Amino acid sequence: MLIDRPEPMDVLIVDDEARLCQLLEQYLATKGIKAISTTKGSQVAELMQNHQPKVVLVDLRLSDMSGLEVAEGIRKGGAKSAIIMVSAFLSPADSQKAKSLGIDGLLEKPFDLEKAWEHVQQGMEIYRRRQQQE
Repeated sequence: MLIDRPEPMDVLIVDDEARLCQLLEQYLATKGIKAISTTKGSQVAELMQNHQPKVVLVDLRLSDMSGLEVAEGIRKGGAKSAIIMVSAFLSPADSQKAKSLGIDGLLEKPFDLEKAWEHVQQGMEIYRRRQQQE
Protein backbone atom coordinates (compact mmCIF):
# COMPACT_ATOMS: atom_id res chain seq x y z
CA MET A 1 0.00 0.00 0.00
CA LEU A 2 1.37 3.38 -1.01
CA ILE A 3 1.22 6.17 1.54
CA ASP A 4 0.62 9.56 -0.05
CA ARG A 5 2.91 12.05 1.68
CA PRO A 6 2.73 15.75 0.95
CA GLU A 7 5.85 17.12 -0.66
CA PRO A 8 8.16 19.24 1.50
CA MET A 9 8.19 22.88 0.44
CA ASP A 10 10.88 25.50 0.70
CA VAL A 11 8.54 28.44 1.33
CA LEU A 12 5.05 28.95 2.72
CA ILE A 13 3.40 32.24 1.74
CA VAL A 14 0.54 33.47 3.94
CA ASP A 15 -1.21 36.56 2.57
CA ASP A 16 -4.87 37.42 2.11
CA GLU A 17 -4.10 38.79 -1.37
CA ALA A 18 -4.43 35.67 -3.52
CA ARG A 19 -2.88 37.38 -6.54
CA LEU A 20 0.25 38.26 -4.53
CA CYS A 21 0.52 34.65 -3.32
CA GLN A 22 0.31 33.40 -6.90
CA LEU A 23 2.84 35.95 -8.16
CA LEU A 24 5.34 35.05 -5.43
CA GLU A 25 4.89 31.31 -6.01
CA GLN A 26 5.55 31.74 -9.73
CA TYR A 27 8.54 34.00 -9.20
CA LEU A 28 10.12 31.71 -6.62
CA ALA A 29 9.64 28.77 -8.99
CA THR A 30 11.87 30.58 -11.52
CA LYS A 31 14.55 30.57 -8.80
CA GLY A 32 14.15 26.83 -8.19
CA ILE A 33 12.22 27.33 -4.96
CA LYS A 34 9.18 25.18 -4.20
CA ALA A 35 6.46 27.30 -2.61
CA ILE A 36 2.92 26.85 -1.42
CA SER A 37 0.51 29.53 -0.28
CA THR A 38 -2.67 30.19 1.60
CA THR A 39 -4.86 33.22 2.16
CA LYS A 40 -6.01 31.93 5.57
CA GLY A 41 -3.98 31.98 8.76
CA SER A 42 -6.18 29.19 10.09
CA GLN A 43 -4.69 26.79 7.49
CA VAL A 44 -1.08 27.37 8.49
CA ALA A 45 -0.78 24.70 11.21
CA GLU A 46 -1.86 21.96 8.81
CA LEU A 47 0.39 23.27 6.02
CA MET A 48 3.35 23.48 8.41
CA GLN A 49 2.82 19.90 9.51
CA ASN A 50 2.34 18.55 5.98
CA HIS A 51 4.98 20.54 4.10
CA GLN A 52 7.58 21.58 6.72
CA PRO A 53 8.66 24.79 4.95
CA LYS A 54 12.06 26.30 5.60
CA VAL A 55 10.78 29.88 5.29
CA VAL A 56 7.37 31.38 6.04
CA LEU A 57 6.41 34.76 4.59
CA VAL A 58 3.40 35.91 6.61
CA ASP A 59 1.39 39.09 6.19
CA LEU A 60 0.71 40.94 9.41
CA ARG A 61 -2.93 41.63 8.55
CA LEU A 62 -4.87 38.58 7.41
CA SER A 63 -8.63 38.32 6.97
CA ASP A 64 -9.12 35.63 9.62
CA MET A 65 -6.35 36.32 12.16
CA SER A 66 -3.22 38.34 12.81
CA GLY A 67 0.07 37.34 11.25
CA LEU A 68 1.52 37.61 14.75
CA GLU A 69 -0.92 34.93 15.89
CA VAL A 70 0.21 32.78 12.98
CA ALA A 71 3.86 33.31 13.93
CA GLU A 72 3.13 32.47 17.55
CA GLY A 73 1.49 29.21 16.49
CA ILE A 74 4.49 28.31 14.34
CA ARG A 75 6.90 28.94 17.21
CA LYS A 76 4.75 27.01 19.71
CA GLY A 77 4.67 24.12 17.25
CA GLY A 78 8.46 23.92 17.47
CA ALA A 79 9.18 24.53 13.78
CA LYS A 80 12.66 25.81 12.96
CA SER A 81 11.33 27.71 9.96
CA ALA A 82 12.53 31.26 9.44
CA ILE A 83 9.57 33.64 9.74
CA ILE A 84 9.53 36.81 7.66
CA MET A 85 6.76 39.27 8.57
CA VAL A 86 5.26 41.15 5.61
CA SER A 87 3.60 44.47 6.35
CA ALA A 88 2.93 47.95 5.02
CA PHE A 89 3.07 49.32 8.55
CA LEU A 90 4.33 47.77 11.75
CA SER A 91 3.22 49.63 14.86
CA PRO A 92 5.61 49.86 17.82
CA ALA A 93 3.44 47.36 19.71
CA ASP A 94 3.45 44.94 16.76
CA SER A 95 7.19 45.39 16.39
CA GLN A 96 7.74 44.53 20.06
CA LYS A 97 5.49 41.46 19.78
CA ALA A 98 7.34 40.35 16.62
CA LYS A 99 10.68 40.61 18.43
CA SER A 100 9.36 38.58 21.37
CA LEU A 101 8.22 35.86 18.95
CA GLY A 102 11.62 35.69 17.29
CA ILE A 103 10.53 36.96 13.89
CA ASP A 104 13.54 36.64 11.60
CA GLY A 105 12.89 39.54 9.25
CA LEU A 106 10.53 42.22 8.01
CA LEU A 107 9.59 42.68 4.37
CA GLU A 108 7.88 46.02 3.94
CA LYS A 109 5.01 46.46 1.47
CA PRO A 110 5.08 47.49 -1.24
CA PHE A 111 8.08 45.43 -2.29
CA ASP A 112 9.56 44.26 -5.55
CA LEU A 113 10.17 40.60 -6.29
CA GLU A 114 13.94 40.94 -5.97
CA LYS A 115 13.53 42.25 -2.42
CA ALA A 116 11.28 39.28 -1.59
CA TRP A 117 13.93 36.97 -3.08
CA GLU A 118 16.62 38.51 -0.86
CA HIS A 119 14.47 37.85 2.22
CA VAL A 120 13.80 34.27 1.15
CA GLN A 121 17.54 33.67 0.69
CA GLN A 122 18.25 35.12 4.14
CA GLY A 123 15.49 32.97 5.61
CA MET A 124 16.93 29.83 3.98
CA GLU A 125 20.31 30.63 5.56
CA ILE A 126 18.70 31.13 8.99
CA TYR A 127 16.91 27.79 8.62
CA ARG A 128 20.15 26.05 7.55
CA ARG A 129 21.97 27.37 10.63
CA ARG A 130 19.15 26.22 12.93
CA GLN A 131 19.29 22.73 11.43
CA GLN A 132 23.06 22.56 11.99
CA GLN A 133 22.59 23.43 15.68
CA GLU A 134 20.63 20.23 16.28
